[in-house]
Amino acid sequence: MVTTDQAPTDRVRNDDATKAVRFLAIKAAIFILIPAVAAMIAVYLRFG
Repeated sequence: MVTTDQAPTDRVRNDDATKAVRFLAIKAAIFILIPAVAAMIAVYLRFG
C-alpha cells in the first residue's frame, strides 16, 4: 500500500520538475537570444 501511495506523488513531482526545468530553459534561452539578436542588429547597423 505504501508503494502504491508513493508512486503517484513521485510521478507528480517528476512532472513538476520537468515543467520547472522546461520553464527555466525557455527563460534562459530568451534572456540569451534577445541580447544576442540585439547585438547582431547593432553591429549590422553600425558596420553594415
